Amino acid sequence: MVAPFFFGSPDRPLAGVLHRKSGGDSSTAPALVMVPPLLQDGIASHRCLWWLAEKLAAEGGIVLRFDAHATGDSTGESVEMSLEGLRDDTLTALAWMQAQGNVGKVRQLAFRSASIPALQGASLAVSPVDLVLWDPVMDGSVLASEWKAQHVRQLTQAGRYPFQPAIPEACDLLGFELAPEFLPALADFDAASCVLPAGSRLRIALWQADPTVEEFIQEQQHSGVDADVWMLDAPERPDWDDALKYEDQVFPRRSTMLMAGLLKEQSTWA
Repeated sequence: MVAPFFFGSPDRPLAGVLHRKSGGDSSTAPALVMVPPLLQDGIASHRCLWWLAEKLAAEGGIVLRFDAHATGDSTGESVEMSLEGLRDDTLTALAWMQAQGNVGKVRQLAFRSASIPALQGASLAVSPVDLVLWDPVMDGSVLASEWKAQHVRQLTQAGRYPFQPAIPEACDLLGFELAPEFLPALADFDAASCVLPAGSRLRIALWQADPTVEEFIQEQQHSGVDADVWMLDAPERPDWDDALKYEDQVFPRRSTMLMAGLLKEQSTWA
């Protein structure tokens, strides 16, 4: 069953979609909050995350997907978006899920750029969190550079303007009007500065080994976090830099199936 609704404060309502098994007992269901990826990542991953939410709901879980303020079906314009706001909306969604009866510890899943608000929020927690990062962004400056380069490719190489040159807008990035301070704030993000509370559980799913992630895992372990890597053996990592496939839906089928299995096995779904 899929139930759209709004939650949060009256002055900052957030659009949510709850996935759960029809007729299931949500008071005992394992719970998952899917943190929304940023900008085009959120659009491109929609099908993949919807499918994963439905798969977990069919297994008896309850899954919340939501749009942060100034994104999707939530109120606000994209120029109002900020990393602080994305972080706070993630915490609001987590608190909403935790308030839904006896659901036990709520797990969070963050795909790619969603890792930024997820980690920023988790590092503020005073009690242990349960967090899964999938192909996470560890360095905001790298992502900001990738997006700026992709913006140029879309204007000059992707065939969007065959008859005359595009006229770039100062605050436009890949079709999103952003506040001038958004990209500098994104570039300042460093996952290494985010330390989860002791007793937390952290899993990072990767398609290929990453020394930066390994170092991050070790630092979290030294802080008392149960941290480990899930290696996805399907060679399906999307080419995020392909200008001609930029607007395609990202749906690594086998890897998404693997993620569903891992989330079920290493949670109260099992």
